[in-house]
Amino acid sequence: MKRLLFVLLLIPAFAFGGDKNKPIDLTGSWKETRRMDLNKQAIPFTDTVRMKFMVGNEYLWMKPNTFQYRGTYKANNTSLDLGMRSFTALEMTPGRMLLKDELGIYEFTRSIEAPVT
Repeated sequence: MKRLLFVLLLIPAFAFGGDKNKPIDLTGSWKETRRMDLNKQAIPFTDTVRMKFMVGNEYLWMKPNTFQYRGTYKANNTSLDLGMRSFTALEMTPGRMLLKDELGIYEFTRSIEAPVT
């Protein structure tokens, strides 16, 4: 009986554990909604970063009144590597990314693109 209970308790752990290095789908547009220092204190900003992830692991990095950067990226549940910049992923969900680097913590939310007419 104890063995059966032990096995039944392990099944959910394996079913929902997931691989932290499994690639994730970031395809679409993302907008920076919050910026914090490493102590999680809010930092006011006006240079909102927008990212667009495309099929084929290509991305665009956009800031107002600057150049657009294009490149390829690698992402999984623990990191996002843009080549020019690398982040540790504190949280990755279908609608929200919380990223950290040596300069701070950044929250991005998936944004809805307006249809092209």
